[in-house]
Amino acid sequence: MNRFATPAGPPIAALEAALKSVPAKAPLLIHTDLMQLGMPDGATNRQAIAEGWLAIFRAAAGDRPILIPTFNYDFTGTRLYDPANTPGQVGSLGVHCAQAHAPRRTLTPIFNFCVFGEAPFPRAPVAHPFSPASAFGTLFDRDGAILFLGAGMIANTFVHFVETAADIGYRYLKPFPGEVVDGERRLPIDFAFPVRPRVPGAVAYGDLGEADLRAAGLLTEFEIGLTRGMAMGARAYHDLMRQRLARDELCLLTPASRAITTELYARYGRPLTLAKLETP
Repeated sequence: MNRFATPAGPPIAALEAALKSVPAKAPLLIHTDLMQLGMPDGATNRQAIAEGWLAIFRAAAGDRPILIPTFNYDFTGTRLYDPANTPGQVGSLGVHCAQAHAPRRTLTPIFNFCVFGEAPFPRAPVAHPFSPASAFGTLFDRDGAILFLGAGMIANTFVHFVETAADIGYRYLKPFPGEVVDGERRLPIDFAFPVRPRVPGAVAYGDLGEADLRAAGLLTEFEIGLTRGMAMGARAYHDLMRQRLARDELCLLTPASRAITTELYARYGRPLTLAKLETP
């Protein structure tokens, strides 16, 4: 991995410029690929690389909370989420944060984050992770931004918040009741989230709106480290995608996935439901 500049150099300036239009205390959801970004000067191991980038992000963010995804999908089987012991499974930065900064981790199963910064951000568990009460809902309400630093738009989990708000029919709510560990307490949670059908090829994502955002002037692009970054407003993305989904509900899917989903609608009706697709 190549070095770029010292943490006081261009990466901070690039991020600060990209965030000029983001309100001072609005949260930032940051998706990263550290292999693409490069190595901060002085970093000699994976931990130092992750901490170096966190320092850059925090310096550029100012008073804004930063959310780093620490997602772990094992809850569907174990039905237990312990932020101190459940590892992150998404990206090297998320894996590092889940281990090194567990007290900062939110308490929602599967779709949890490490939150950095002084501005408050809800940590409490949420039963429906793409509901208005979720971290994604808070990001939307507070006019936050989503950044892709080395990562592509395919990492955009916020799209599921948009789909939920649009009441799309190709995913269906499935319950996964379990427990969340919060210190010495175990909290029961009636967790549920919208899953894709267990049909090969169903609900595979293609166009998540990058070209539309660019055409509408809603995507900020910039050089950072060894790669490029993109930033978009959560509300702006939500509104644009809601318009697209209203015109064509299957617009986010690949052509092959669209054909499979259309067949599922013809067979089971719209919306797809747990009872229709998973009842023995």
